[in-house]
Amino acid sequence: MEIIIDVDDVVFRSMERWVELYNYKYVFAHHGNVNHVICKADLLSWDLTKHVGQDIGKLCYELFSLPGFYSDNGQTTIRCYENALHFVEYRRMLGDKILFASSCTSNQVEAKYKALCDHGFLVSDRRMSGFAAIHDKGMLNGDLMIDDGIHNLKNFSGKKILFTQPWNKSFDAESFDVRRINEWSEML
Repeated sequence: MEIIIDVDDVVFRSMERWVELYNYKYVFAHHGNVNHVICKADLLSWDLTKHVGQDIGKLCYELFSLPGFYSDNGQTTIRCYENALHFVEYRRMLGDKILFASSCTSNQVEAKYKALCDHGFLVSDRRMSGFAAIHDKGMLNGDLMIDDGIHNLKNFSGKKILFTQPWNKSFDAESFDVRRINEWSEML
């Protein structure tokens, strides 16, 4: 079986890291600033600009590209979801092929790949085997895709699993033949 797994907010707790950096940079570092503290549960849509102050707007997306987002001074800073690595190891033991696919800006590609290697999901090599930086994941072929983005699952022809996040909770997965999971242990 060929399994495609999204990286951000399926393997890595990326929005938790983003919230941490956002609150530090735009709330706590600017005493008296009118921007309110954000929690991951507040993020009910993909458009982050709806959740930040007007003065920040699209600047909020720059946090994903900060040099220390995935690792800092050689130390991985991004955390993984519990049991994600167990699932990957189990499926590989069964002979399945795993491809980690992620939408990336140019300076995120190496950082995400390195973090996947540091956490044991991939073995580092020069070709970045097992990793695809791709925005339109519907172009990928495989038997199964696990993603938190509804838009990524829509055009995929194989089986679809939606990893529950605040921004996709209102989506009626069952009506679209999409299985929903809340945590990796449901896949083991």
